[in-house]
Amino acid sequence: MFYLIKFIDQRYINSFLEKGQIHYEPLYYFSELERKTGDRRIGDAFEGNACFNPINLPIFFLMKNKKGKVIKAVPFKNNNLRMVKGLPEKLKQRIGICSFFYVAAEDLEYFTGKDGNRYYKFNDRIISELVNFIKKDDRIPVMIHNIPEFAKRCEKQHSPLKPVYYYDESDFNNWDSITTNSPIFYSQLKRKVYSGQHEVRLLKILKELNEGENIEIGNIKTIARVLDRDGLCNDKYIFKC
Repeated sequence: MFYLIKFIDQRYINSFLEKGQIHYEPLYYFSELERKTGDRRIGDAFEGNACFNPINLPIFFLMKNKKGKVIKAVPFKNNNLRMVKGLPEKLKQRIGICSFFYVAAEDLEYFTGKDGNRYYKFNDRIISELVNFIKKDDRIPVMIHNIPEFAKRCEKQHSPLKPVYYYDESDFNNWDSITTNSPIFYSQLKRKVYSGQHEVRLLKILKELNEGENIEIGNIKTIARVLDRDGLCNDKYIFKC
């Protein structure tokens, strides 16, 4: 059992449910968002890239004589030093993403009610992460409870649903595995500091460079439901199994 949650502005709830309207923004938008505003809740300056920050890796400046022989190794520390590899800027402007919060079976707590029926709710960790994610805006959570059907409809629009891979930028052992993958894999990478977002993404090649785009997959009222924001944030939302 697993679910997707999409946080949507109240103005777009009806178009999302009745038309299945999904909005994509280019990867470049999110990288520029952090650079220009410092937003690290939605923005990420390294969107579309893999990066390695060698905090715990010893680095030395090598001093050589005129003959090229090393005469001294001077240790060097710089927490802002990074190795970065990723998509060209134009590809970041061409690849669009639409993000969802992923809730897995291990994120749920099950119990038997007084009526003898089985119920479940989101566990404390997920509640905390959901609240942290939406506390600065008024978006409404919509839960998609039939992910296979939702994913199938999106794929018909050439928009596959992909998990985000969270990696530790201080662990150099990850570098080879994530930088030798296919180029499109860079659009699925996020640093571990963002792992609380539990993100999965729809990916789409945009028609216009660096412009948002919508698709419609049809009415999704039978596979999605609007959640009560206050109930969710106050850990009062209970679902019947």
